[in-house]
Amino acid sequence: MDRSAISSILLELNLNEDCVANIYNYGSWVYGTNSPTSDRDLMIVTRSSQKQPLIFDDDFEYFHQFELHKLWNQYDVCVHTVENFEKLLEKNYLLAVECIFLPDEFKIKEEIDFRSIYREKYYNTYRLKQVAFYENLTAMNMYNQDDHSIYEKRSSRSSGSNQSNNDYLFKNLFHGFRYLDFAEQLIQTHSIHDFKRVSHIFSEMKDIRGDPTIDSNMQQVLEYITNLSTDYKTKLDVLVPTNVVKGTFEAHVTFDCSHHTEQVIEKLQKNFPPLKVVREFIVYDTHIELDKEWK
Repeated sequence: MDRSAISSILLELNLNEDCVANIYNYGSWVYGTNSPTSDRDLMIVTRSSQKQPLIFDDDFEYFHQFELHKLWNQYDVCVHTVENFEKLLEKNYLLAVECIFLPDEFKIKEEIDFRSIYREKYYNTYRLKQVAFYENLTAMNMYNQDDHSIYEKRSSRSSGSNQSNNDYLFKNLFHGFRYLDFAEQLIQTHSIHDFKRVSHIFSEMKDIRGDPTIDSNMQQVLEYITNLSTDYKTKLDVLVPTNVVKGTFEAHVTFDCSHHTEQVIEKLQKNFPPLKVVREFIVYDTHIELDKEWK
């Protein structure tokens, strides 16, 4: 990209260049799926005195609130403090992880070696598999349900976008699949060594889609990605097996219950069919604990 534009971008975002630690140029230009007019995606990591902790979704601490600055129909810019960017690495947030493994030509500035920090402190094969599955499932659900609820928060500086919602969901579906590939590379090699390994899939998706106004074509794209994703998930299951408990075992379950003891017992008997008979409860000050003799 034109690195002379960085000063203008920082000025527009009111960022002091001396306080900027790292700048990454990720996205379609790295994957080889760009067109000549594609915008540039930038991740800027700053040494900021303003401490605003990340707010993660309640269901799974992965997706989070952030502000995307769309500048001049040329740049999509996300800004994080050093602390928040490291928190994303701790969560194995794949967009942040891919940034630290970018080829050098796409690292515009790198004062902090986050790659070493990630490998030493946060690299986790089970978590990588988990978040890749989550990214993939979320992308397919969004595409299938035409769900825009996970759209990123737009900046007040946003100049708008000519990208339709369908195009967004289409590209996001590809990204959900691509993250399965990134996870496999990370699990096998502790690195992302080939950012273009599945880029041909995006071209095949466009060939299948053809006219984007034909709903049946859109469904065929989803079926195609679903089948490919299933194959990749099988590979990841082999690389990182999920423990499955089989046979007979004893479980010790504790329920937090400071009030309404009788109602809790009634709900347990009603909502947990295996608990046909609750023989005895040991009642403490703030909770009920099932005795080992229950069945």
